[in-house]
Amino acid sequence: MSKKTNSRCLAVLLATTVGSLALTVLPVEANAASGAVTTPAEYVSWLQSQEVTDPGAATVLQQYQALPGAQQAQFLNYINDPSFMSGLTAGTADTPEEDPGGKNSGKPITFVVQSQGDVQGGGDVQVVAGGGVDTSGGGNSPSSLGRSGDWTASYWVNDTVFGVKVTQVKLSEHYHSTSTRADKVYDCLASHYNYVPFSSFSHGAVQNWISAAGNAHCETAWTGHIDAGPSWSATEHMWADETGFRHGSLS
Repeated sequence: MSKKTNSRCLAVLLATTVGSLALTVLPVEANAASGAVTTPAEYVSWLQSQEVTDPGAATVLQQYQALPGAQQAQFLNYINDPSFMSGLTAGTADTPEEDPGGKNSGKPITFVVQSQGDVQGGGDVQVVAGGGVDTSGGGNSPSSLGRSGDWTASYWVNDTVFGVKVTQVKLSEHYHSTSTRADKVYDCLASHYNYVPFSSFSHGAVQNWISAAGNAHCETAWTGHIDAGPSWSATEHMWADETGFRHGSLS
C-alpha cells in the first residue's frame, strides 16, 4: 500500500465500537483486588509515600483531594475493580492522522477514545489518547510541508477517573528526516506512570524501523499485572514522517 493510500485510510478520527471499559460500580469491600486501598485516607497515605520517588504523585494527590467526598469514594470503587486496568485495551485507541485544526498544526492531538459513566457531560472514567511533536529540545515543529532535520514525536494513552490521570503508557521517538521521508530512527523510549496501588506495568523490547514508505515506526508490548488478579497485554505502536507525528494505536 502506498504512503498516500495509507494516509487516506487513516483519516478516520477513531473507532469506538469495539468493546467497552466494562467497569462495575460495586462496593469496594465486595469487589476489591488484592492490595487495594479501601478508604480515601488510605489512598492519600499511599500517594504521599510515592512522592518520595515520583514527583507526579503530588499532582494526583492534589487533584484527588480536590474531588468532593462522594467522588473520592467512587474513585476508589472504580480503581479497585479488577477489570479497571484492562480498560486500557478494551478497544483500539487510534489517533486521527491529522489534527482537526489542520495538518499537524503544532498542537498535540488529544481526544477521548472511550468513556464510562457520566460527569459534566463526559464520563466518570475515560481512556484518552493523543500524540504530537515535542519541540522543547530544538527539533522540528509540525508542518504541512516536509522538513529535513531531527524530530521527537510521542504517542500516549491515559486512564482518567473524574479527570484525574491515574495511568499512562507512552512512546517517544527521536528520528531524522529529509524533506520527503524519514530516514533514520535514533532511538525510541517507552515510559509509563501508574497510580493504582495494587497493579504494575512492564514492557518488552522497544522496536524501531524505517518503512519502505519512508515512515519512522516505534513499537513495544505492554503487560499490566493486578495483584492476585487478572493481567492484560497490548501492543503500542506509533509512526511519524517528514511532517511530524502521524498515527498511534494501543491494541
